[in-house]
Amino acid sequence: MKKILIVDEDADVLRLLRIKLTGAGYETSLARDGKEALILAEKEQPDIVITEQLLPDMKGSDLLSRLKKTVSPSPLAMVLSGAGTDEDISTALSSGAADFMTKPFSPQALIERIRVNQIRVNLTAAHGKEG
Repeated sequence: MKKILIVDEDADVLRLLRIKLTGAGYETSLARDGKEALILAEKEQPDIVITEQLLPDMKGSDLLSRLKKTVSPSPLAMVLSGAGTDEDISTALSSGAADFMTKPFSPQALIERIRVNQIRVNLTAAHGKEG
């Protein structure tokens, strides 16, 4: 079972994603800020991280950069954010995010994008290329 770390300060978003992702067959962990996420990620070694870009203590893109240095192999990363400017998207993707979705979002669309990104990562690994 794939482990997903969900990082968002909004308790309703955390609850919604836990219900939907658990129902889709994923194991979930929840963090409300970047510091808590870093601790959980090192302890639990998630396969996937879904983070809000605007966390109370750091940007989601900064969290992803730090995770790349501390968690091996690096988890598949996705960013959700109410801020969806071109700069926000570019920053998230250049920090290692495989995908970016703006809020409000469809939980089902998020699950499908997780699956598509997992397939892409697996295909890239099978061909011996970096993605």
